[in-house]
Amino acid sequence: MSWYYGADGRRHGPVEDGALETLELSGAIEWTTPIWRAGMAAWKPFGEIFGRPSVQCHECHRTVDKEPTVRYRDLSICPRCKTAYFQKVREGLASEEAAQYCGFWIRFSARLLDGLILMAVTLPLSLINQVIFFRFYPITGPGVRIESFENTANLGAFLTIQAAFALVSLILTFAYEVYFVGHFGGTPGKLLLRMQIVRSDFSRLTYGRAAIRFFGKMLSDLTMYIGYLLIGFDPQRRALHDYIADTRVIKRDRPKRN
Repeated sequence: MSWYYGADGRRHGPVEDGALETLELSGAIEWTTPIWRAGMAAWKPFGEIFGRPSVQCHECHRTVDKEPTVRYRDLSICPRCKTAYFQKVREGLASEEAAQYCGFWIRFSARLLDGLILMAVTLPLSLINQVIFFRFYPITGPGVRIESFENTANLGAFLTIQAAFALVSLILTFAYEVYFVGHFGGTPGKLLLRMQIVRSDFSRLTYGRAAIRFFGKMLSDLTMYIGYLLIGFDPQRRALHDYIADTRVIKRDRPKRN
């Protein structure tokens, strides 16, 4: 019996039944490959014609022949995805291992923790800033209003110092975020709450990607935090900066004890 099959946008054939099986073994024909022979009203999938049991591959979401797939827990992984998927499993980044996306409140809690950690780091700078503030803006006594600057030179010096402190704080925050996200996959606040930041394919972030995400967070802050509200409506719980950097925040299970 002669068959025709479709691949790469073209029709191939005719081939006999035995040749179809050889093509299947070589990967040239899959469960979903359309085939046809004289007398059929329309093309149909190869697996359907020959009654092959099928499953959906968890990784690529294609309908594939059930027999050559690998079962992992309750998942089916096709031969094409097997090597790449189990590499992710070894690295702890497989989508099955990270199926739970983190919502608004746990991410808010992580940000509060990071804020407290950064506050402890920047506390000496804040104390120095207060000393400088009262040096330029002295209080003359209890209940007395703060005096005005004596001249514009003092005002200029004061504003320059304040700008320098703001810049140093920004650099420290940037370094904190980019280093921990790029090196560990999350800030200390997120890591303490068993969270991790990954790419859309569950791979780790580079330092460059972490920097893009940091500036995306600044944009979320500048929009009166509206960017964070997207978390409540997105199925993968993405904020504005997650869209910008193509990232996801996932919940990691606690390590199992032997």
